[in-house]
Amino acid sequence: MMNNKTEKRLQWLSYAGLVFCACWLILICVRTYYMATGATGVPHVHWEGFAQQPWAAVVFVAYVLVSLALVALASAFFVNTVRGIKRGGEIFPKRNIVIINAAAVLSFFYIFLYGNISCAFVAPGDAAPAVAFDTDALVVLLALLIFAVMYRMAHDAAEENQLTV
Repeated sequence: MMNNKTEKRLQWLSYAGLVFCACWLILICVRTYYMATGATGVPHVHWEGFAQQPWAAVVFVAYVLVSLALVALASAFFVNTVRGIKRGGEIFPKRNIVIINAAAVLSFFYIFLYGNISCAFVAPGDAAPAVAFDTDALVVLLALLIFAVMYRMAHDAAEENQLTV
């Protein structure tokens, strides 16, 4: 069992993470609104061009959905951490392992979609940009998968330590 001071710090850090997630959600909503409506000075989606370039519609909608899913996963991670601490000092809840793995995969798609979001801004009749693949997507995917394995090891070690005591 952790000492009370460490538990409180981790709880407050998780609450700060939840506030960050709320701000991230607001940012996504505002950015999506401006991208979808074409506010002054902001690149916007050319809805009329989607009939000729359906890939652009898929990229834009998938980008928004993946962004929202990442916010939901991050929020679930922090909520699980707070619940684990309140239930008995579990700082590495097992549920978070699945969340980290899912976030790794979604981060890969997020980076890929973000790199190709400009195709949604192409006016009808203009040439669509080529599909771009950034190696950063692979780096983030591998880093988060490694983190998930390390998190699982920490969870197992903490569980074993709790059984030993």
